Amino acid sequence: MNKGFDRDDNHKEFSDYDVEKVIAEVNKSAREKREKYSSAEKSDNPSVQNENPNSISGNSKNDIINQINQSLKSSEASEYNEKNDNYGINKRIYQDRKNYSDSELASMQKEIERDGRYNELKSMKVNSHKGRNAVLFVLGLIIILLIGAYIVGYMMTKDSFLPNTFVNGISVGGMNVSEATESVQADTSLNKLILEKLNGETVTIDYSKIDYTYSTADELNNIMNQENKALWFVNLIKKSNYSISVDGSYSEDKLKEVIDNASFGVTPSKNAKIVKSEDEFVIEPEVQGDIVDTEKVFETAKSAINNSVEKINLLDEGCYEKPSVVANDLQEKLEELNKVFRLEVKLDFDYTTENLTYDVFKDWVTIKKDGSYTIDQESVWKWVNSIRKKYDTLNKTRKFKSTLQGKVKIEAKRGADGKFDGIFGYYLDADKTAEAICKALKKGENTTIDPVYWQNGGYTYDTQGKVKRKKSDEKSVITDISQLKTYIEVDLTNQMLWYYKNGKVKHKCGVVSGYPTAERMTYPGIYQLWMKETNKTMRGRTAEGSYESHCSYWNYISQNSVGIHDATWQTSFGGDRYKIYGSHGCVGVSLSDAKYIYDNVPIGTVVIMFY
Repeated sequence: MNKGFDRDDNHKEFSDYDVEKVIAEVNKSAREKREKYSSAEKSDNPSVQNENPNSISGNSKNDIINQINQSLKSSEASEYNEKNDNYGINKRIYQDRKNYSDSELASMQKEIERDGRYNELKSMKVNSHKGRNAVLFVLGLIIILLIGAYIVGYMMTKDSFLPNTFVNGISVGGMNVSEATESVQADTSLNKLILEKLNGETVTIDYSKIDYTYSTADELNNIMNQENKALWFVNLIKKSNYSISVDGSYSEDKLKEVIDNASFGVTPSKNAKIVKSEDEFVIEPEVQGDIVDTEKVFETAKSAINNSVEKINLLDEGCYEKPSVVANDLQEKLEELNKVFRLEVKLDFDYTTENLTYDVFKDWVTIKKDGSYTIDQESVWKWVNSIRKKYDTLNKTRKFKSTLQGKVKIEAKRGADGKFDGIFGYYLDADKTAEAICKALKKGENTTIDPVYWQNGGYTYDTQGKVKRKKSDEKSVITDISQLKTYIEVDLTNQMLWYYKNGKVKHKCGVVSGYPTAERMTYPGIYQLWMKETNKTMRGRTAEGSYESHCSYWNYISQNSVGIHDATWQTSFGGDRYKIYGSHGCVGVSLSDAKYIYDNVPIGTVVIMFY
């Protein structure tokens, strides 16, 4: 390799740039000549064909030399590099330029071109190796730094929580278990439980009184053990959230003791109920008392402590003993009960009615806790018994305008057996009538019922006896039977009988009544014709002995076998004959009179007998 060359008097050193420039000029001149030569061949121009495109004329040679010299003059000494072979070649060209022929100079020119391209490629390869080495160096440096950072990060997190770790919303990244425990407990832990009472006052349960010990550290330690420290860098971009119950252990016995000894209240709850007002039934609302269910309070307190709740409302938690019946439970019953205010039960006495309305029976109604109601049957019985004074007319004294004696009083008399013979009038069975009224009231519907009359031996005591009379007759015979227009009148003093129909006498005759002794006399009273028979055999017994008589027409008017019948054994009727030949209580008449009554007097006709 040439290390360089010395300057002569006429030339300076030249750079790679100068050589490349010269070579470019040479290539250009040679290319032009080849093109000219090629054109001459094609045109058969001898003058041109003699020119060799690879030869260099004297002028061209001198031009190249001049160009090289010019390059040497303009090159900078600082850019000279002795190691470049191009410089050695150019030096030889310069030193021996006068000794080379044109062809040699052309060959040298080609060598210069080849060496230039080689050096250019070599330079590019060297530069490529340098760039790759730089990249590998940077990558290696980065890997070393990353490994170092990973190791540092691992060492920093192996005994602490990973970055971006949150427990109960509190950041504990970088903290150890002790630090995290203090932080979590300081933010969320409680030291008391407050119980709010019904009146707004509170009962406070201090955790120290129940031996409370927190277990936060254990739970945090479990979380730390679950963390993958080898992947600590993942938490740089990812958040880890954990929830723990900041609780611990405590003495349930002491908690129960604190609750049992606390003061909550002494007023019991009251159920809603339906009560009567002046105009209707209304609901009396329930009342919430302040007595608590201590077992419920205990369970609620445990739940609150275990879930880190500081304050609870005992009413909201259902700790108070609630009413078992509230207003809404009674609404449907209230609507049913209010129908009672519009309820009316009519007791039909044929000639009149007794109307039972709320004003009458309101005190008989008892409202039960569930809103239903009962009827006090004893109260109903007392009411029925009270109206008997008004409606029971059996055996009562009544006024009557007689045919011969004028106004008289009809007083019922008991017979020797202690019974009344008269069967006209009301005699209510208070028990059964009260029972019928209760059923009607409980049914809750407006209704009309018949009174129930007392029975004895199958005979019902009412105004009809065994038959029905016109309702128009009923009212008039309650106190003053003189209002009757159709009836039989028997004057026992005058021993006469009259049959009135529509206010007019249709028939009259004499009679023979009972012998005037206690056992055989005909007792005064109001009777009723309720049965008729023919060919009747009458049998009976008195202190005097038994008897047996036969009649053709039997008109039965009482419950003790008293009738109006033919007594053909009598020789006359009327006067004082009864005082000697009186009957055993019946009213004897002639055969024709008995037949008339049998044929013409309707069943149900009232028979009035008096002295």
